[in-house]
Amino acid sequence: MGKLFTIGDSISQGFRSGCTAFTENCYSTYLAKALKLNEINYRFLRWPEEKLKFDLERIFRLIQTRYGTDINGMEWARILFDISTFLDKAEEFYERGGGALGLPIQGYTHDFTDNCAVEGMRVADAWEVTPSLCEERIREDPSGLSNNKGFAVASKPFYRAAYRVLNPQASTKYQEYSAIRWLQNAAELEGVDNLILWLGANNALGTIFDLRVKMTPGTSASHGSRKNQQSPDYNLWHPKDFEHDYKLLLEKVIAALQHNKTQDWKAYVGTVPLVTIAPMLEGFGEARLVDDPEVPLGQAARQFRYYEYYKFYGVNESTAVQDEQKFMRFRDALFIDKVIIEYNKTIRSLVAKKNSQLQREAFVVVDIANVLSDMAWKRNSGMPSYEYPQELQWMYPPLNTKFYRVSADGVITDGGIFGLDGIHPTVIGQGIIASEFLKAFREHGSAPSGASIDWARVINEDSLRQSPIAVLHDIVEVDQAIDFIIQAVSLLGK
Repeated sequence: MGKLFTIGDSISQGFRSGCTAFTENCYSTYLAKALKLNEINYRFLRWPEEKLKFDLERIFRLIQTRYGTDINGMEWARILFDISTFLDKAEEFYERGGGALGLPIQGYTHDFTDNCAVEGMRVADAWEVTPSLCEERIREDPSGLSNNKGFAVASKPFYRAAYRVLNPQASTKYQEYSAIRWLQNAAELEGVDNLILWLGANNALGTIFDLRVKMTPGTSASHGSRKNQQSPDYNLWHPKDFEHDYKLLLEKVIAALQHNKTQDWKAYVGTVPLVTIAPMLEGFGEARLVDDPEVPLGQAARQFRYYEYYKFYGVNESTAVQDEQKFMRFRDALFIDKVIIEYNKTIRSLVAKKNSQLQREAFVVVDIANVLSDMAWKRNSGMPSYEYPQELQWMYPPLNTKFYRVSADGVITDGGIFGLDGIHPTVIGQGIIASEFLKAFREHGSAPSGASIDWARVINEDSLRQSPIAVLHDIVEVDQAIDFIIQAVSLLGK
């Protein structure tokens, strides 16, 4: 039950409520604790108080502390100024302060981290993105040299986050180390027993930020490469292009583990969730029941609920329909889901082929996509079939995948699985993902039978659950607040 290593994106990094990152509350960290791994067998970065993007939870708590839970319209000018000042401190830290490019992470003494996940990482980024590429992209952006006014965050946040993850000591020695290269390094120096590999969501997630589909050509080649600055701004990878990249990913993982000190390693591969389930998208208009798109036509045992239109949560319906840029149509939501379903078929097929070539079950598919589909509240017409872990089944208020809502007197009325950005999980949501990976670890001999998630710890560390933000009741009714939230959430896709 030795060394664990993770390659993934925002969820695997511990991203929540709009900001980078709480890796201490990430599913893989809770899994490592269940496996009794210490910080030598699973090292991870602890991010400072300043976050690279919009820390929605801290911002709303700041508003509640200063202005109470009943905000009048006149106070919003002061609130927006306070938010700008709050963001300015983080921008200063990452562009010109202690978190700036080229400085080692304070208090972190290791050359690398065993959690090489970065918010925004696509499949090909696992081997293409290196500290040198990050440095090049950051330095060529003139906005990173000055103090930007308004709702500004540090320039090139993806590259700044990736630089810190891939080179925490800011050493010239590691400038060409990608996540895959660090996997090789850990395997050869220490041995990697278990790898978590969960990528693919960001090959489709941009569609819900843009509310539009901009698809790669489908020529079975690498598209949207971050190395090519002239590459079109795609937000949905054609299944053929996804297959090309994912096949390369598995081949590079196998090559990186060729001289692994642990010969019987296992890689646990997460499937890609349907991004349209995220409560950031709110359906409206005519409801439409569609046979489960993952099942051949006429064979579905269940139906999913879709809507005529989709908009960002909180945006007025009449406002959305007046501007085609502010809503997504039913046909697009269903198309995106079908593309992602094809991604997951590809993942299962490629994993089966690699296992056959290796003559053992080295790769194990962990079907997180199906877990979330079973859990989705609106998609299942208010009757989700997912069975929560025993420790969560009788929580009150009960958990659901709807947008987090709190009454004026501070009682949670909805949500609990997704954070304030409506995309990333809460701490409890991370715990659920950890429990699903732990099930797979147990079934395939990577965890002792008695290993379990410390649910008391997980629940206690979920601040949205332990200390509901009552001011949200007021905020969701205010257009200025919704505009700010949309700005913050839209930035996640950059």
